[in-house]
Amino acid sequence: MNLKVPVIPNITYSNPEIFPNMLDGMEDCEIVAFSTKGLMKSADARNLLRESIKFTVDNLKKLKAIIVYTVSIFDETIYDLFSYATDNGVRLIIPRNTLRDRNIFK
Repeated sequence: MNLKVPVIPNITYSNPEIFPNMLDGMEDCEIVAFSTKGLMKSADARNLLRESIKFTVDNLKKLKAIIVYTVSIFDETIYDLFSYATDNGVRLIIPRNTLRDRNIFK
């Protein structure tokens, strides 16, 4: 069924071994989403996120923007994590959300 509604896929991953399949069917995507919720606490988790961002940017040739769902109050941290994407011309969109607002206005 074609409803002509835009769908923004959320990139999910658990380890580098799944990277070759994590973008299946997304070859024509111009916008994808990532969530950093729960991934900011350990260096290993942040490194895995960086690897998945790099893989995504390198393999989705039409990618123009990444929507980042985060609860972090520090935009500079998010821009650092996604620097490979922005360095390669991909725009970051960090929308407001209830949990992030709660952390900012505590």
